[in-house]
Amino acid sequence: MKFRVFAPLAVGVLAACSNNDATPGGDGGAGDATVIPHSDGLPRTDAGAGSDAPASLWDAGPAPANSLCNAPQPLTLSGGKVTVSGDTFPAVNEFDSDLTCNSMLGPYPGPQVYFRVALAAGKTYKLTVAPDKFDVALYAFPGATACDAAAINAACASHVRDTPDAKPYAGKAEAMLLAPQQSADWIIAVDSYNPLEAGTFSLSVEEFTPPTNTTCAAAEAITVGQAVSGDTIGAPDEFATIACGAQPSPPSTKVPFFIGPQLYYKVNLSQGTQYRINLKPGFFARLYVFHGGAACNPTSIEAACASQSGKGAAIEVGMDGIGDLQLTPEKGGEHVVVVDSTSPLFYGPFTLQVTEQTTTTLSAPLSLDFDGDCGGLGASGDWECGKIQFSAGANCTLGSKTFGVPPTAGHSGSGMWGTVLNDCYSPLANNSKVDDKAGTCTNMNVADDSVLSFKVALPGTWTSAKLTYWSWEDVNQPFDWAEIRVDKKVAWQMCEMSYTQPTAWTQRTVDLSAHVGKTVEIGFHFMASPYVNYAGWYIDDLSISGS
Repeated sequence: MKFRVFAPLAVGVLAACSNNDATPGGDGGAGDATVIPHSDGLPRTDAGAGSDAPASLWDAGPAPANSLCNAPQPLTLSGGKVTVSGDTFPAVNEFDSDLTCNSMLGPYPGPQVYFRVALAAGKTYKLTVAPDKFDVALYAFPGATACDAAAINAACASHVRDTPDAKPYAGKAEAMLLAPQQSADWIIAVDSYNPLEAGTFSLSVEEFTPPTNTTCAAAEAITVGQAVSGDTIGAPDEFATIACGAQPSPPSTKVPFFIGPQLYYKVNLSQGTQYRINLKPGFFARLYVFHGGAACNPTSIEAACASQSGKGAAIEVGMDGIGDLQLTPEKGGEHVVVVDSTSPLFYGPFTLQVTEQTTTTLSAPLSLDFDGDCGGLGASGDWECGKIQFSAGANCTLGSKTFGVPPTAGHSGSGMWGTVLNDCYSPLANNSKVDDKAGTCTNMNVADDSVLSFKVALPGTWTSAKLTYWSWEDVNQPFDWAEIRVDKKVAWQMCEMSYTQPTAWTQRTVDLSAHVGKTVEIGFHFMASPYVNYAGWYIDDLSISGS
């Protein structure tokens, strides 16, 4: 939920500024403005004697005329669309904290501006406001509504958009749909939850055609390599009990069902081929995949997307983040890829692409932080890229005990690679133990490892080289373990005879000096027992340097 800063704080800040003459010509000269009290307790600048313009919340001259509900700026649709630019910085706060739209996300005591537009019955319209550098709220109400807070609150209660971010998200666009029952004028307000949140923005109103791939049975066909853009706004939540095996954390809380609006896509994949499913959403999203042979009902889909645990059947992707779901199909044929979320409030635009994964050849020196993208690394088994959204599920549980100590964020930023990002790693039974009671750390079947890999060309002008990365290791050693291989030979092992709970990211290095002048393949191999597992192995801020 958002951190809310209400009017009293703003009053103190603005009053402090006024007491220090924080105005042009603050020495009392011609540049000074007079700060006068208003009924809502907020200081505003006197627009000057004889002026009929509303006074601005800020010392920025007269506020725009459309700062008032009874003076909205008129807009006219052309070709079913209109776009306008505006600025709330010099605007007034007309209703202080009384304006809430009867929403738990209110009130909206920020400066606001109003627009009036004629909308037709029987059509759906998409309203989008894209702010420059402030956290915006968007609401609308019929033009016949009286200009008082109580009337507006009742009228805009079901027409308000203010994403419940974990923190103010400056610059994030907000969008919502309107479907008028009668042809009439509507008032659109651009506002904010904080008197200090204001700035320039663009507002668009356009006729909206809903997508057709909102149900499992009507999945849109795409091809491997094709990048598609979509928007889940206005889509229904077809099934309210899909979780792809996700478990509540802590166990006493509710199962994190995917109850947001979703879109479906279908793509033909080959058995045994490694694929990367990449999602870049503008909202908190869930990405999951299941074989097309599953029936379009919640029971079949849940079993199908949960059964591929260990191959990245479902991941959570943060707002404006990047999620890479790695999949090696156990069975070829049509697969269904779904973009969803865990709340009806989480929806918006995204891009999606399914590509065949190959081992990437990079050039040294290099530095990868995995925030803007996933570095192009190849991955199999449990390895996933994105923002960690950990929820201790079945993989973390043995009897009444729950395991798992994951990082709360990346070493830097939010992106990272990890062996499952939303649960403990999978019980893949690929640890190749000779004796399950003792750790041998002998990798007897490299083919079934979970592997994160890439190739890198090391300059021939170097005489020394090294791989450096930050590592978080919550691994049930010695039964579960890991190693780094360089050109298929072990260069480093994580294999202790007892478990140590991690408390921080650890920087590690691997000497590559013997390989200068060559192109080598580097692989992060992970092995897991068939029993209870811990949070996993996480990699961030990887670099290769030399001299």
